Amino acid sequence: MKNIQAKILLFVGTIILLGACSAVKRVPSESKLLTGSSIITNNKLITDTAINSFIIQRPNQKVLGLPLALHFYNIGNPELLKSYNKWLKDPKSGKKPMGKFRRGFNNWFLKNGNSPVIIDKTKTKKTAKNLQQYYFTQGYFDATVSVKNISTGKKRAVLKYVVNTNQFYTIATFRIQIRSPYLDSIYTLNKSASFIKTGDTFNTTNFEREENRLINLFRNSGVAHFTKSIIKFEVDTSKVTHTASVVLTIPNRVITDASGTPQFINFVPQKVKKINVITDYDFSKKGELFKDSLQLKNINFYSFSTLKYNPKILIDAVAIMPNGLYKEDEKNKTRRYFNNLKNFNVAINYTENQDNTLTADILLNPLKKYSLGTDIEVTHSNVKPFGLTSKISFTNRNVFKGAENLELSFQGSFLNSAKDASTNSNFFDAYEYGVNLSLYLPRILFPFKIKKIIPRYMQPVTLIKVGTSLQKNIGLDRQNFTGILNYRWQSSSKVSHNLELLNVQYIRNFKTDNYFNIFKSEFDKLNQVSQIFNGFALEQNDLKILQFINTVLTDGSFGTTNPVDLLTVQNVNERRSILIENVLVPAIGYTFTYQNKENLSDNNFSFLRANILSSGLLTSAFTKKSSAETQKTIFNLPVAQFIKTQLEYKKYWGLDQNTLVFRSFVGLALAYGNSTTIPFSRSYFAGGSNEIRAWKAYILGPGATKSDLEFNVGNFKIVGNLEYRFKILNSFNGALFVDAGNIWNITSNNTFVDNATKFKGLASLKDVAVGSGFGVRYDFNFLVFRFDVGLKTYEPYLTQQKKWFTNFNFANAVYNIGINYPF
Repeated sequence: MKNIQAKILLFVGTIILLGACSAVKRVPSESKLLTGSSIITNNKLITDTAINSFIIQRPNQKVLGLPLALHFYNIGNPELLKSYNKWLKDPKSGKKPMGKFRRGFNNWFLKNGNSPVIIDKTKTKKTAKNLQQYYFTQGYFDATVSVKNISTGKKRAVLKYVVNTNQFYTIATFRIQIRSPYLDSIYTLNKSASFIKTGDTFNTTNFEREENRLINLFRNSGVAHFTKSIIKFEVDTSKVTHTASVVLTIPNRVITDASGTPQFINFVPQKVKKINVITDYDFSKKGELFKDSLQLKNINFYSFSTLKYNPKILIDAVAIMPNGLYKEDEKNKTRRYFNNLKNFNVAINYTENQDNTLTADILLNPLKKYSLGTDIEVTHSNVKPFGLTSKISFTNRNVFKGAENLELSFQGSFLNSAKDASTNSNFFDAYEYGVNLSLYLPRILFPFKIKKIIPRYMQPVTLIKVGTSLQKNIGLDRQNFTGILNYRWQSSSKVSHNLELLNVQYIRNFKTDNYFNIFKSEFDKLNQVSQIFNGFALEQNDLKILQFINTVLTDGSFGTTNPVDLLTVQNVNERRSILIENVLVPAIGYTFTYQNKENLSDNNFSFLRANILSSGLLTSAFTKKSSAETQKTIFNLPVAQFIKTQLEYKKYWGLDQNTLVFRSFVGLALAYGNSTTIPFSRSYFAGGSNEIRAWKAYILGPGATKSDLEFNVGNFKIVGNLEYRFKILNSFNGALFVDAGNIWNITSNNTFVDNATKFKGLASLKDVAVGSGFGVRYDFNFLVFRFDVGLKTYEPYLTQQKKWFTNFNFANAVYNIGINYPF
């Protein structure tokens, strides 16, 4: 811990030292360092990110008010580098400027820092021109932009771009000149949807929207050759009335005859006369004769060898209608459907026939029938802070000739279990390995036809999976057997659904006879009771410990004189029964997901996920318990019965190069019927490097209690996170965060009888723990390495002391190592 504190103090000292350096150290005497830039439009400061993006030159990025990257650069000396490069060209010109070590040291700072942003008049003029053009597109044709260069100190200045928009222009008239009668009729039928209307403010964005609308309208009305370049807008403005007259012009189609002379013809609708699907297309086979063919529902299927794919399955992916008008949407859907099969690379070409119809050729280039894949990745979760996972998978595509994929995979992981380092000298102190067999079907496999409910445009998928895994040295050793029947589909580009019609999990625990060696805190509690009950310490032997528990629980008088100690023994015994119990969890679950992220670069979006899961609902209906049993069982295994539901919401705000993220989570699990408690693997826990980072996983809660158990769980959970992510230096990023949350118990059971663990409505919100801290992340492009320091800010379990900031220090902090962002 002392080493960690020393490193943190060194880091803080470095920042202070850098702050003392002069930011203008490398700024030429006649130049100015840009320390700020802003846009003032009509005497109002512009905060809109889109408008501010037109500024070409921006000040050096600051961290905690300091241009850290600039100071890094200033530690280096670019003149030394120039001298060295000059010496390399002519070694006889003088003494070698610097040695290898100094050169590497100097270059490191220059490379990882950012050079001073010196005000450039050319870029300033370009920014002013960009702003003028932007406001022109918004209808301010007479907008003016001036630049104020304001000195703020020695070799420092800020730039203010002052915009005077003047009066905006409106559209006085909007006329249409469309040569083709067919296009004119289509336009007239859909005129009400136009983005350009008389009386509106002139805005080029609406003109771009109108272009896209017309392209989409005409290309989905049979006009295959309509392109954006055909559309022309003619604009005539009046400075007197500040209005614009707009004419939309769409000329006829231009074709070239046999002599090369251009001919003008009307645009007319074209039908798709023939649809050909080549199931084993390869460019090298172009021109060869097909050896197999079949026609189904007016669609032709061809193959250069024997047809290996069932046309009855492939036809579902063809959205193009035979003898129907050409529609761009049908072409795009067909491409998307075939990509969803995960068996082909897809290309779709249209050929114009002499009778003015079209032939659609769907070219399917099959992926390899058999493939062997290997993958090594760094893994991370709240429970397993760090791990290396390797996977070998064998894939058999089109296994049943319906584009199904069968995959057999073997996986092994070396893990860091986050145990106390003093108990184990090895960083990787646990491991897990397993085997899975999965079948991917690009359709819903169901006894009844449900295409009307889940049509093909929703890209339905069925996943059948069976597998087993063995986990060693994380609590009790455990083996899991799973069987899954999963359906998923997308009802829109933003909404997806996941239905687990069957998710059966059998959990088998090992080393149960070594329970009290693994969970030493439980033994310590019994040992204290033993000294009261027996007058001597308890021997560390599970058999004798169990005998002691049985003796205490059957003793009629001990509970009368020592009720608290009896309660301790009851709780320890009950927790042991839960953790060592082999249990069958037959669950049904549904997940709804909404996300409005437009693309990978979009950092302004929302995410919502709602999930409900029920275990044992159907299974228990078909099982009975004998008179000697207290629970319903299958194969002598108790059937877990519970309902679990949870809701997660995330909101991202892009702030220039930085991001603000808010996350909230609430989850509830209720046991019923055959069960009095939730299986340990399905319970909630608090803490960990992805949630409440000031506490390790399983340490926090439940409620206002501070337990010394290795694993604390509950059946109700609330979490809220707020994180500000910012750029530091090249691939280094920083974060400031606040985490809040806890777990509680809703229902009464024999395991948790402490009233402080119960959730009692709004009054229990005072038991929400709060952690705050900071982090450093390094972006490798393919993953993000994360180091977060969580500081205990509010501790609800403290009774005698004040709960705020009591342990807000590095000595009691939690140092989290993670892979990728926590949320």
